[in-house]
Amino acid sequence: MSENPYAENSGYDGYSEPERTSALAVTSLVMSLICCIPGLGLLGAGLGVGALIGISGSRGRVGGRGVAIAGIIIGIMMSVAWVVVIVQAQNFAGMISEALFGRADTVMTQIETGDYDTLRGEARGALASVTDEQFDAFVASYRATYGSFQSVPTDWAELFPAYGAVGQQMQTYQGRQDVVPMPAIFDNGTVLMLAVPDPNSASNPSGSDLVIPLMDIWIVMPDGTELKLVSPTPAPAPGPQADDDDDDDDAAGDDGP
Repeated sequence: MSENPYAENSGYDGYSEPERTSALAVTSLVMSLICCIPGLGLLGAGLGVGALIGISGSRGRVGGRGVAIAGIIIGIMMSVAWVVVIVQAQNFAGMISEALFGRADTVMTQIETGDYDTLRGEARGALASVTDEQFDAFVASYRATYGSFQSVPTDWAELFPAYGAVGQQMQTYQGRQDVVPMPAIFDNGTVLMLAVPDPNSASNPSGSDLVIPLMDIWIVMPDGTELKLVSPTPAPAPGPQADDDDDDDDAAGDDGP
């Protein structure tokens, strides 16, 4: 008589609730599918593992095992794909850095050490015809202000802080397509240097190393003027010439009858 009469045929065993899909599993799949953001795939895979653990301990109340497994697989695949993309991008950036920044470093080192003949033999265009006197004048001009040339950073870990040192000067050259601003280290500090590349003549002379020839090197002076190695022929100034012509005409007019 002490037994509960309502306990019989109640039909409730404590686990008769309908199965629901794990929210963690759904989140895992969604995170893994958003492949445009690096890192979300790995996060999605981790959430999928957590969802499987939760589903296993729910005693049938929570489902979504297939969704969680899909989130783990897709998340791992997306993470691997991003690793490949990042590694390839770093390799490409390193190749471009060495081809351009490394070439500028080589050219400036040859100029600094007076190895003009080697530079002319490797150069193309106007840079190949620069005379010893022009090289000497270029070196004397930048040494008088900045001291001797040291190097052009080629490693990205060194480039970022070096660019920060010349960031204000670089604003003048935003949008320029004919020059590549780059930091150059001299005795007296980091200086803004402008390389004038010839991308149409890029080549692989050794079969593996990309080389981008340079047509000129400019060094930005403290007052913002550009010290150019290959100086273009200056155009005649129209103002003074016009005045001279007027003076000649006036003189001719005075001598006339």
